Amino acid sequence: MKNKKKLLISLSSLTLALSPLTALAVSCTEDESIVTKHQWVFSYNTPYSAKGFPYDESNGYGGFVTPKQAYYTLPLSRLQGLSQPEIDVYGVKEGKNVPEIKKLIVKPTFVKRKLEAAKAIILTLKDGTVKIYDNDKADIYPEPDLEVMDQLDNVTKKGYRNISSNVTSNDPRSINNISFNHDLTNAKEMQFVIRDNVKYVDKNGNETKYNVTPKDFYYSWLRTFLLTTLERRNNGGSEALDNFVNGNLLETGSNYFTNTVSYPNSYLFSFIGIDYNSFADENKFLKTLDSSITSNLGVDPNTKAVTIAGVENADFYDFTTLFNSLIINDLTFMPAPSEYIDDVNNKIVNIINSYKQDNPNVDLSQLSAEIEKSDPKYSQQQEALKKLGDYAISKGLNEIYTYNSKNLTETPELLGKFLALLSQIDQNSKTFKSGTYWYGISIDNTLFAGPYYPKGFSNLKETFAKNPYFYDKSFVNAKDTINEVELSFVTRPINALDFQTRQFNQYNVGDLSRLSFSSLSTSQKTSIISKNSKETGLRYSQVFNEKTPYYRRAPLAFAYENENGSEYYSFSDTYSLLNWGVNKEDLGKGLANPSTFIDGLGLSFRTILNAAINYAYLAETESNSLATAFVGNVAIDSLLGGRDQDESPYKKPLDVLDRINVLYAIDADGNKINFGTNENPIYEVSMKENQLFALNQKNTEDKLKSKYFDRLQKEMQKVLDKFDKLYPKYAGQDFVFDLYYFYTNPSENIKRSGTFLEEIINKLNSRLKPKFSYGDVSTPAAYKRYFDLNIRGANGTNRVAWGVDYTTSIGSSFDGLSWNGELIPTLTYIYANRENPTLKNAFPQLVNASVELHNYATRNNPHWDVPFDELYKVAGQILIGDASVFVKNKFTLNSKNNKYELATKTTSDNKTTEVLREPSEAAQAIDPFTFSAKFWLQYSKELTNEELIKLIKEVATYLGYDYFAANKRAINPFTEYLVNPGYIITVIPGQDQEYISDWRIATKNDKENNNEVQNNSAN
Repeated sequence: MKNKKKLLISLSSLTLALSPLTALAVSCTEDESIVTKHQWVFSYNTPYSAKGFPYDESNGYGGFVTPKQAYYTLPLSRLQGLSQPEIDVYGVKEGKNVPEIKKLIVKPTFVKRKLEAAKAIILTLKDGTVKIYDNDKADIYPEPDLEVMDQLDNVTKKGYRNISSNVTSNDPRSINNISFNHDLTNAKEMQFVIRDNVKYVDKNGNETKYNVTPKDFYYSWLRTFLLTTLERRNNGGSEALDNFVNGNLLETGSNYFTNTVSYPNSYLFSFIGIDYNSFADENKFLKTLDSSITSNLGVDPNTKAVTIAGVENADFYDFTTLFNSLIINDLTFMPAPSEYIDDVNNKIVNIINSYKQDNPNVDLSQLSAEIEKSDPKYSQQQEALKKLGDYAISKGLNEIYTYNSKNLTETPELLGKFLALLSQIDQNSKTFKSGTYWYGISIDNTLFAGPYYPKGFSNLKETFAKNPYFYDKSFVNAKDTINEVELSFVTRPINALDFQTRQFNQYNVGDLSRLSFSSLSTSQKTSIISKNSKETGLRYSQVFNEKTPYYRRAPLAFAYENENGSEYYSFSDTYSLLNWGVNKEDLGKGLANPSTFIDGLGLSFRTILNAAINYAYLAETESNSLATAFVGNVAIDSLLGGRDQDESPYKKPLDVLDRINVLYAIDADGNKINFGTNENPIYEVSMKENQLFALNQKNTEDKLKSKYFDRLQKEMQKVLDKFDKLYPKYAGQDFVFDLYYFYTNPSENIKRSGTFLEEIINKLNSRLKPKFSYGDVSTPAAYKRYFDLNIRGANGTNRVAWGVDYTTSIGSSFDGLSWNGELIPTLTYIYANRENPTLKNAFPQLVNASVELHNYATRNNPHWDVPFDELYKVAGQILIGDASVFVKNKFTLNSKNNKYELATKTTSDNKTTEVLREPSEAAQAIDPFTFSAKFWLQYSKELTNEELIKLIKEVATYLGYDYFAANKRAINPFTEYLVNPGYIITVIPGQDQEYISDWRIATKNDKENNNEVQNNSAN
């Protein structure tokens, strides 16, 4: 076994090492320091909003949304940071008199894979070989892979290209051995053997009698899978219970137990050849280990393992992506305490059965029906319901809570309603067994097995405490861990500038652990930079993005319908006509013609508007000059991934940054606007040129204009002149529309940008009247409107959140727009109109993509009820809703608007329900997400990298710029942030979650010990 290699690097006096001191040089005493109290403290300028399932991640999926989710969860495996990075500086002259100062990573965060809930991973290879990995030892540290000449000191310095670097092992059974990577590529089955004696605790940190078991992961999958209404009801759930829990146990406006919430990620498993259908079968998901394996591991012969298998006889399995994406960086497989859930469920069943025996004259089914119907006779049943609730309370049922910790023992009638409805579903069903309708709704009926547990919210603070019963005793017993996390909130948002000043002062006196450097004023930044970084806590992280596209909103070619269109949409009738060809009332009825938006006057309007604004300057203004505009949208550090990837001189979007960071515009007649001459045509507006253009302008107004603003001003006038001829009734009227920022607490910079945009767009044409607005959740009505504006198209856009499924090509960046961004339906429209001159001239690559999409659908018939080539006729409300309706639902063509809508029928009790396809039909259908994912992967590999570059530019122009929330990239390869120097922390770029259990409180010996975060003990 190799010993850890020493880093033989001598740091100069200019080193920006992230070495810590025990506290800031501040005015507070040692006893008052959050560091000496082993606390991590952060504050938000937002009110705390109580919601259902506040700490239950067992029904979650996808990446971590907030840092706190990593505090109390227990993944099967994860990445563990072992050290704090150190940054040096060096000078590069490059013909300059004064050297440019650059940064060099002299020590990265060393990273290893760590076994957590799993104590062993069993891989069965395609040839039948079984490999056992039952430890996470890691002791081989990589040597520096970068050498630079420091022209300040005329010395050569060694360092690392990346701020995190993997540690490996020679142990053949370590998951950090390189053989584990090789075996993942050849695996057909992966099994996780669950660690013994891992205890759950409650919200008070009390040890419970419950342990983490393999069944917990089965329940976790059920709880996630059953988020989808159809699956929930097909597996024992009911509409009555959905409505009751949503309306009585959850907060107003919650989407849980409605059609709005579903599990959309099953396509990811299909995409990588994993048989996710077997997960719902307990006997397939939890398999008894072979006797040879149990003997080898020294475990009970009846030990069951969480089992994930490839699709039988498939040509392709990708267990590497499964492990790296869906196990290490995903919430899908977070345990639900099955023993606890079973105990409560058994209590409920016994109470219901004994109540029936003791009260034979009470018909719970009739009582449930009357609740569901809101029968007028219901008032006569109140006594019976209260009696049932009181009976349950007398039998000790105190585990049912509302989202805000109100125990239903306080409202016996409500508890009686819940039990009456619950009594009518199959108590052996997956929905009942997994506790779908009650577990985790409140902190009070949620259990925790992670390194920390939540104590809840009180006195404007949300607190998390170190778990004294956590399985890893080296963490529990360590004296230098962070023992408590405190997140502070406000009763109502205060002025952003005042809040920032307050935070800066709190940080300076040692009352705040972390502070955003980019949010500081120029004078505050200067005061930080002028001091030694060891005193201020100024630190650096490397900018690297291979996983996240740069879009957050997408314009909707197929508008979201609403029957009250005149009041629903946040723009004027003129804006509606300009973009969709109909007024708001008709837009709400689904009468829009997509031609106006995709290849008509709406396209001209949007592209001219986008090309006219200097987004480079706007982005720099919003970010205090830390970021600039990037309109190319795709994850910039992923591979381009074309068929000539190996031969192409361009490997990543970053390699062609200036070529793809451009927009072009379409005039009123559908032609690309030439900003040059016939002899020297210029069709593109470059963000780099705009950046240089702004430097030569004297006032803010001129800096906000793109290089070709004056020309585009004339082109916009032509568009509006044409509009007046088409719609004489509205001639001369203004165009009112939203500039919407979907967060609720915009910074002063964002507000200033909103004002700038209002002014400069109005300068483009005085009839353009944009309105800056931002999210408001202060009242139930405002909260509902917030969702209308974010995900229900009220402003003509839809919020799009996406992380790529693979980094080997940019195909997945495009796929993120497939459904919520309506790109796939748009391509079907383009295919139907592929001979249109505007489309052929403006978007040749998109036309080609539409043809190849048609061909792909012909070869791989998705078997949907809507003909694939007519997807553009589907109602917009459906397109950005639950895409699984294409698999499960019947559609009908509405003769009034020529739109496909969900087929419905009226039941005998006068209810309207959706018409579902026959099971045999649905079984043939391909999940839409799987369909589009496979198309974009295949199509991106068929194009050359040069063709992909052209496609990036076309999508950028069609999509436009996200004014506030996205389309910005860091200017420098390193970004600054502030963390109190009393902490030793790790940095792992590309990882959404922060495992503060890996971080430490600094000691005097840390500098001598190379700032290691952990003692690297292996499981």
